[in-house]
Amino acid sequence: MELIIGTGKTHKLIAKAAAHWLYIVCLNRDEVARVAEEAKKLNLEIPRPLSFAEFKRSRFSPSGVRGFLIDNADLLLQSMCQGVPLEGISLTQETQKNAETDTQA
Repeated sequence: MELIIGTGKTHKLIAKAAAHWLYIVCLNRDEVARVAEEAKKLNLEIPRPLSFAEFKRSRFSPSGVRGFLIDNADLLLQSMCQGVPLEGISLTQETQKNAETDTQA
């Protein structure tokens, strides 16, 4: 798993989704529309993004899915807390190694 931080996060996710035909999961339908529009502006073909609600209800065929990318995961996690502040998260060592490599490049 790759951790993408900083500016241009969604652009990077769209490029990766287009290159590997991965599904992008977004916080809500407004964000789905924003990501789809950004992909169109970039002239990149991606699978139709999913809202988190669609993702939770398995509104996809697992046999045809190569992988998922989560856009703005921090906002998605915060929304799951129903208004209670999310004070922190932990990441596995492998994710941390990938993030260190990505930010040093």
